[in-house]
Amino acid sequence: MMIRPFTLLVLVLPLVACGDSVSPPTVAAILVTPPGVVFETGTSIQLTAATVDAAGDTIAGTGVSWSSSDTTRAVITTGGLLTAIRPGIANVTASVGSIQTEVPVAVLAPVVTVIVVPDTLTLHIGNQDFLIVELSDSSGAPLFARFSTWSVSDSSVLRLTNLGPTSAGIQIDALAQGVAQVTVSSGTHVDTATVTVLP
Repeated sequence: MMIRPFTLLVLVLPLVACGDSVSPPTVAAILVTPPGVVFETGTSIQLTAATVDAAGDTIAGTGVSWSSSDTTRAVITTGGLLTAIRPGIANVTASVGSIQTEVPVAVLAPVVTVIVVPDTLTLHIGNQDFLIVELSDSSGAPLFARFSTWSVSDSSVLRLTNLGPTSAGIQIDALAQGVAQVTVSSGTHVDTATVTVLP
């Protein structure tokens, strides 16, 4: 009896398919963004994780587990949303099987009070001076190395020179006669100093 060609294909193809199995990629590392977190109590930040193989190629669809070393300071959801609870240090771990990546977390007390010292200042054209910002928390304890933003109401009267993103002071140069307001903010809290420039 003669077997038709299409019947032979039906018989052979399952044998080929059974011998052509592909192993799923193996996770070699977990890349977490951001790689470190510094934030204030009551705030949240979204962490994301990408899994890669030994060649550095991204592996799609890999489930990542999240955990916090100290849930009294920072907690994280199964989706990677990290929330600051109280000041202190913790580590967040992203895991896939035995592969883990740790993210250092620092929780800071929020700034409650912003005070510029001095609140009034008089300079002559060509002179230079400094303003200092004092930050404190809800208990009145001073806070250091925090980000502050400075601005001036009239840049033709004063020039501000930032001494660093977490510096407690700002340099002021008197350029022209007049009065200008220098404002400093940290988060939602603001204070202002009045600077008078004389001839």
